[in-house]
Amino acid sequence: MKVQSFISGVAVGLIVGVLLAPEKGEEIRRKISQKAGDWKDSFKDTYDEISSTVSEQIGKAKGKADDLKNKGERAYSEAKDKAGEAYSNAAERL
Repeated sequence: MKVQSFISGVAVGLIVGVLLAPEKGEEIRRKISQKAGDWKDSFKDTYDEISSTVSEQIGKAKGKADDLKNKGERAYSEAKDKAGEAYSNAAERL
């Protein structure tokens, strides 16, 4: 929430600064439009970068989860086999 408030404050400050500048209305509108486009591009680039990083991290986490799942399944299977062998050996002794 703090970042959003900061960004909103900066945007309002820029617009007010441009509006209060001693220039013609047409020039002010052009500057506002240009700044808005610049901000839009900047936000899009930041969003794309964050989205890419998050997707990459999710992919890594899924890979690690799959590895842990496979290790657990192997450990379970090995323990089950050993328990079965131990049971068979004990049954033969009796």
